[in-house]
Amino acid sequence: MKRDFNYIDVHYSQNSKNLRGKCGDRFWIKRDSNGTKILLIDGMGSGAKAFMYATLCLGRFEELLENGFTPKEAFERIVSMMKDAKTNNGPYAAVLFAVIRKSGNVTIFNYEMPGAIIINEHGYAFSADFKPVFTAKELFWESNFFLRTNEYILFFTDGVTEAGEGKSIDDICVMVHTFLRKSEKVNDILEFLKKYVYEADNNNFGDDTTILLCHKRKANVTNIITAPPLLKESDEQFVNQFLDMPGYKIIAGSKTAEIVAEISNKELVKTGFDIANYDFPAYELDGIELVVEGTVTLNEVYNILTKTKSYKGIQRVLLLFTHYLYLADVINIFWGKSNNISHKNIDFVKKGILLREELIPNFAKKLEEEGKEVNIIRV
Repeated sequence: MKRDFNYIDVHYSQNSKNLRGKCGDRFWIKRDSNGTKILLIDGMGSGAKAFMYATLCLGRFEELLENGFTPKEAFERIVSMMKDAKTNNGPYAAVLFAVIRKSGNVTIFNYEMPGAIIINEHGYAFSADFKPVFTAKELFWESNFFLRTNEYILFFTDGVTEAGEGKSIDDICVMVHTFLRKSEKVNDILEFLKKYVYEADNNNFGDDTTILLCHKRKANVTNIITAPPLLKESDEQFVNQFLDMPGYKIIAGSKTAEIVAEISNKELVKTGFDIANYDFPAYELDGIELVVEGTVTLNEVYNILTKTKSYKGIQRVLLLFTHYLYLADVINIFWGKSNNISHKNIDFVKKGILLREELIPNFAKKLEEEGKEVNIIRV
């Protein structure tokens, strides 16, 4: 049974106060196998000082999550810090943190930010309901709801609500709803709100202004299988899991290709081209977009991702591999634990070829830096 993958697209508009200097708002997006986390921070004031305040808050939040705090625990810590900062004229910021899970369940924690607007698949806009959460030091707000495919969430800093004479989030929600009732496109909301703020502030931006439009849609998926499982009896389950995935499929490794062909009962066709000739693939297999050599090809593609600024002169197979990566929102890497003895050859070391144990974690990290969700399946 094929699994559906969803992806949260985040589009944004950001302008600094008076269109000068640094914007004092920061936002951060983190995607993983559990879902998408979005952090929006509005540093007190504007310009470089506000940017520094927001950056300090962001760094502390990342540190808390990396140290194993749950989203709510981390947010409570941040709220406590911001309360102390506000009391003592320290580096204060307003903060909103959204956790959009794979299941569709959404939790938003809000400390002194305007809130959130939900836009459903029929184009109706409504404000998210928030309930108070009391801590030892300060009050913050929490909202929980379900986000369906093709629905949106709109976040913004108070540069939007404070523009002109000021509007509540419910007022902004009515504006957005009216805009959408005119058969306008949802993706045009950013420009619509940006224009509203600019005109309300007498053709200027009276404060740093950030708007995030988050869209849940079906993900584009690319699947890579490389190296057989550690145990031969795991081959069938491993390969079938790979084949059952939606999206593009790439096999990296001739031995892996033979196993996939055998289990899928299809012929692995040799094209007649040398495996080291990256102008044309050496193998073809029905239902598979690309079949290539393993470790060396992965190294070549990794080098393109990390070092190449121009695609001019890059051979066709490597371009195709890279193309399937860039098309994807979600990349599943099926990485077998079996080791290829030939890869222990000293020639690999001399040529600077990284073995999979070092390469694939770096490969995944680079793809995550590009905004991809990367899932590694090891057997």
